[in-house]
Amino acid sequence: MKRGQATIFIIIGILIMFVVITFLSFDYHSNNKNQIVINTINNYIISCLDESLIKSLRFFGTQGIIYDNSDDFRNLTYFNVPYYYYQGESRISSLDESEKIIANYSGAYFEECINDFKIFIDHNIRETGEKEISIKSSEGSVNIFLEYPLIIKKGNYTVNIEGFETGVDFDFKKVYNIAYEFIKEQDENPNYIPMGYLGILSYEEKINIQYSYLTYDDIIYTLTFDRLKLLDKPYVLSFAIKYDFSSLYENENKTEG
Repeated sequence: MKRGQATIFIIIGILIMFVVITFLSFDYHSNNKNQIVINTINNYIISCLDESLIKSLRFFGTQGIIYDNSDDFRNLTYFNVPYYYYQGESRISSLDESEKIIANYSGAYFEECINDFKIFIDHNIRETGEKEISIKSSEGSVNIFLEYPLIIKKGNYTVNIEGFETGVDFDFKKVYNIAYEFIKEQDENPNYIPMGYLGILSYEEKINIQYSYLTYDDIIYTLTFDRLKLLDKPYVLSFAIKYDFSSLYENENKTEG
């Protein structure tokens, strides 16, 4: 082989190597850029889940239940307070039902937060299945799970994502158990306010317990949990109890007579 021919082959080899390196570099940067976009969308969804969960937990503290009829709640103009006990009947939802209620609230808040991904105007983001949110509370935390099949397209790049999970450090399970035990105690004497029990509960669990009369036998209880905080704010749980004090008033009238 002549010296000139060898030089030409060397130059061609260098050019080929340069093209390959350029292509691989472009492909690497393109994939890296796409991965950054995916991470951004994923983080956006997670942040909306976090926000939705926190709002739902707080809303549950005041509303607490999905109402089927007017006897399930007490209307207070701007919001409704659920009856956890109504004239001898316990109406507090189970822990599993409570988690489903919070999940339903979270779904509504999530839709509002995600806003059809309008901030990602350069991407085609499409749902490929139904959204499903579930809540699971354990000691010290509440987790939210979202099944949300999505396909994301930009140019020639396409990716599918679907499962998301996040949570907050908050012992909702303990809040529920305290409320459940309260109603259980109330059921021992349906038409008497359990003052002794409330005093012990307040002292042992560091709960500020307030109650107010709406009518002579309609009482709203508000429990502020100083130890159980959601984002550094004491958790507040409100519910109503419908008593039947008619026999007490009859006895008072007889005594006065």
